[in-house]
Amino acid sequence: MNFSVIPLLWHCILVVHSRRILHLYKRAQTTLTFSRVSTMAGNFA
Repeated sequence: MNFSVIPLLWHCILVVHSRRILHLYKRAQTTLTFSRVSTMAGNFA
């Protein structure tokens, strides 16, 4: 097996997973913000 292929594979895996993790992180942030806003709205009501 060619050794120059291995770092390339690792790079692809890391890029794909980092993108997925970023997406999950953003979604979690949005959910947290939404719940915070809804509780604030509940306090005002």
